[in-house]
Amino acid sequence: MGSNIKEIHKQIIVGKAVKLFISEGINNVTMSDIAKDIGIGEATLYRYFGRKQNIVLLGAVALWETLCAEYLENSLGMTGCERMESFYYAFLKAYQEKREYYSFIYEFDSLLVQEKMDKDLLIEYDKLLKRLGNMWIEIYEQGVADKTLYYVEDPKVFYITSTHSLLNLCKKLAKESTSLNSDGEIDPEKEIELLIKMILNYIKR
Repeated sequence: MGSNIKEIHKQIIVGKAVKLFISEGINNVTMSDIAKDIGIGEATLYRYFGRKQNIVLLGAVALWETLCAEYLENSLGMTGCERMESFYYAFLKAYQEKREYYSFIYEFDSLLVQEKMDKDLLIEYDKLLKRLGNMWIEIYEQGVADKTLYYVEDPKVFYITSTHSLLNLCKKLAKESTSLNSDGEIDPEKEIELLIKMILNYIKR
């Protein structure tokens, strides 16, 4: 019972910390800031998580799980093509409704390159990303079987290339801004939608 309460407490802390990371930026938030915002002792944070990077990593896992639950898991009765459309358009819906999540992922990906992360936590994050890949493969195989999707020579390469391109575009549009006049000439949502249509037009019958 005690360990369950501790885990729930940790999940609450991570959820509140993610909100702080999103509003202030990951690099601008310290363990002291998190402790003060949540109203607990800084020593408790270190005892639970070790360091800030581990809170960020747990936050990324929780965020991806939230996005999957909200945008990717309602596919009952759909054809393979319909499920594939739902899969890719989930990126756009998330951009429209939770753009700040992409900003967090943008900063988190940079942190992954710069910092050493807890190996066990990285395994959990990697498992989550693999679940997304397995979901796509299952959708693709259904679509090929029900003849609503074309066969592609290397489905894994297609999945990785298409989702990386789409995710990177969403992150860039959510996080980056420049003073170039040309950047404001195109609706970012239309950019995302066009890329989705290009991906789907390649694979759907």
